[in-house]
Amino acid sequence: MGLGSNLHAVSAEICCAHTISGQRRSNMFTLDRIRTAACVAMISLAVACGGGGGDIINPTPTPTPNPIVPAPPALVSVSVRGPSTIVVGASTPYRVVAKYSDGSEVDVTSQVTCASDFMDTVASGCILTPIIEGVPINLTATFSNLVGSMKVTVVPIPGTPWSQLAPLSSQEKSYVVGNIGTSGLINHWRQGTQVKVWAPTSINRAVLDSAVRFLNDSLPELRLVFAVVTDSVAANVWINFGPNVACGKGGPSRISPTGEIETGQITFAAPFCVSIGNVAHELVHVLGFTIHSPRGTDLMSPAVEGLFFSAAVKRAIVWMTSQSFPTRPI
Repeated sequence: MGLGSNLHAVSAEICCAHTISGQRRSNMFTLDRIRTAACVAMISLAVACGGGGGDIINPTPTPTPNPIVPAPPALVSVSVRGPSTIVVGASTPYRVVAKYSDGSEVDVTSQVTCASDFMDTVASGCILTPIIEGVPINLTATFSNLVGSMKVTVVPIPGTPWSQLAPLSSQEKSYVVGNIGTSGLINHWRQGTQVKVWAPTSINRAVLDSAVRFLNDSLPELRLVFAVVTDSVAANVWINFGPNVACGKGGPSRISPTGEIETGQITFAAPFCVSIGNVAHELVHVLGFTIHSPRGTDLMSPAVEGLFFSAAVKRAIVWMTSQSFPTRPI
């Protein structure tokens, strides 16, 4: 029997005894009532403390559940973002964005390699430089085996009205117009560039030195420096012998989409064609002045007429070289 049951029985006996005593002693009625009330209180206390019997058992603690770790969001798509229309020759950055199942987006441009389906240049960082106008480009990027892409339209370089360019005489303008290529751009070397000319040892070095000295002295306004180099790898203009030329032929060999001439090539048919005047003549063609002045005019006549430039030819060459990239007169 538990402690609560024992206390319950004792309390009941005490209370009953005092209750009987109270009935015999009517003159102590008030005291009996007090004792009876106390008895009831003790019984109630006993019942509350252990009336149900048995020992006290501690409850089993509820185990703490392990926390639920949510699964990471899944990659659902990859997209390429940027302008849908760009100008030919303009280097334009694009962004590659990964989208996840929780709706979040992450820029992953630095983690992917972008590519074009045409002969365009796509540099690190997804920078697109289109080389031909009018040809639609499909620019793609792959991230975690998902491919994103977008179509890019290439438009021509905006034209600049002749009225907004430095004025030219009619003869000077005709020379400039004659040198504008199919792209409509003024092609020329960037001012400050060193034009490094290489030739095989079979070509007289003194002839080369005299030709580049003449150009440096006659065209200082170009802000170009002509020099003869012995390392073909370091050169950006190469002179060689070859067939299928009347005597000599020179011109730009690589031009950027914005009209910047980067390299040049000169071919002579035979050693007897290599003279100071002919080398200087072909080097001016390499500068972007690809046409001839009228016969009997100056160095740029079909048959070289001497080591000098007419005022109109010189002005046209200097004007072309001073233009910004790109310049498309209209």
